[in-house]
Amino acid sequence: MSSLKTNKIFCVVGTRPEFIKLNPIITSLKASEHFQPLILNTRQHQDDLLNKGVLNELGLKSDIILDQKFGSRKQRNKEIISQISGIIDRYDPCGVLVVGDVDSSLVGARACKKKNVPLIHIEAGLRSFDKDMPEEHNRVEVDRLSKYLFTTEPQANKNIEHEFYINKRTHFVGHVVVDMLKNYYSSRIPSQNSFLNLKIPLKILTEPGYGVLTLHRCANIDDPRILRSILEGIKTVGKQFPIVFPIHPKTHQRIKEGGLSHLLSPPEIYTCRPLSFLEMLGLLEGSKLLFTDSGGLQEESAVLGLPCITLRENTERPITCSNGTNMLVGMDSQSIVNAARMCSFIRKENSQVHELWDGNASKRIVNILEKEFVSNGFTF
Repeated sequence: MSSLKTNKIFCVVGTRPEFIKLNPIITSLKASEHFQPLILNTRQHQDDLLNKGVLNELGLKSDIILDQKFGSRKQRNKEIISQISGIIDRYDPCGVLVVGDVDSSLVGARACKKKNVPLIHIEAGLRSFDKDMPEEHNRVEVDRLSKYLFTTEPQANKNIEHEFYINKRTHFVGHVVVDMLKNYYSSRIPSQNSFLNLKIPLKILTEPGYGVLTLHRCANIDDPRILRSILEGIKTVGKQFPIVFPIHPKTHQRIKEGGLSHLLSPPEIYTCRPLSFLEMLGLLEGSKLLFTDSGGLQEESAVLGLPCITLRENTERPITCSNGTNMLVGMDSQSIVNAARMCSFIRKENSQVHELWDGNASKRIVNILEKEFVSNGFTF
C-alpha cells in the first residue's frame, strides 16, 4: 500500500490549445473531493495573446509559472524538466497530468519518469505515422511514460495496443474539446463584433461569405517554398470568397523572412492578430470553410459541422475525416484551390463524430482517476 502526502495533481501546460482543453478537466477535478489541481505553466507560448490572454478569458490561473529560457529546444526542455522535478520534490503530488503532444507535455512526462510520479496523458494514442513530425515523437514518448492513458477515439486504443507489450491503463473517454464547445458555445463572440474590432469589412459576412485560415506547423512555415505554395493557393481561393487569417507570431515572422508579405493583401486575404478562444469560436461559427494545419481545429470544425481543408499530408485525428467534415489536401496550391471548389459549404447540423463526443469526457476522466488511485492503495 502506498500513501501520498498530498492530493495535488499538477497540470503541466504551456500553449493555447492545452489551456483550452484543460479548462473542463480543471473544473471536474475541483468538483472532486479527492483532488487539488495546480496549473504549472511552462510558458511554451510566450506571446501574451496565446498564453495570458486565453487564461484570463477562460478563468484559469497559473499556480506556478516556470522560467522558459531562450536557447535550443533541447536546452529549454532540459531546464524545464529540472524546474518541474524540483517542484515535485517540494509538493509531492499524487500525479501529473499532461495534454496532447507539445513540448510542455514531453517535459512533464520526463520529469515524472525522473521522479517516479504517475503520469496522466489526455489525448493519448493519436498517431500521424509521420516520423518527420516532432509532435509524433512527443506522442509516442509521452504514451510510453504514462501510467493512465485517456483516448479520444477507438483507433487511438488500437494504436496503443499495437505498440506496447506491457499492461497500460487505457480508457476511451471521448474528447474534452467537445466539453469546451458545449460549455462555451453560447458565450462565443459573434464574428460581426470581431470584424468591427479588427476593421474587416462587414459586407463579407453575408455575401460572398468568408473562410478562415490558420497556419503554424513547422513543416508548413519553415520552408519558404511550401509556405509560398500554401499562400498562393489561399489567395486564389480568396478571389472567390475572402479569407480571414489570424496569424501566429512565428508564422508572421516566417512570412516576412521569406518575402511573402505581398501575398497577404485584401480583398482576398484579411490578416489579424491571434484571436482568443471565444473570438475564434465565433469566427468559425460564422464562416463557410476552414483551412488549417491544426489538429485541434480539425476536431472543433468536425463538431461544429464546418467543412475543413487540412493543409497536411496526414493527420493524427483520422476520425475527423472518416466521420467528420475534414479533407486532407496537402500543401500544393492547386490542390488547395481544387478542394475549395469541391466543398459544398453545407454544414452538418448537430455533427457528432463519435457517440462519446457528448460533452462529458472530463467527468469520465476524473471518475476513472478516483477509482484508479483508490484501487491502487493511494490515500488522500
